[in-house]
Amino acid sequence: SSRAGEIGSKDKSIVLYCASGSRSAMGARILKSLGFTDVVNAGGLYDMPGF
Repeated sequence: SSRAGEIGSKDKSIVLYCASGSRSAMGARILKSLGFTDVVNAGGLYDMPGF
């Protein structure tokens, strides 16, 4: 949350992902709690086909 100001506008589309999906879920919760409105947790790379 300390770097959330670097993102810019709170209505910008943001897609988060990580290896397993747990850190991206946490990040999405934090950003939403800070007022970002268009946040999507894409989950984990290991769940994606072909990875």
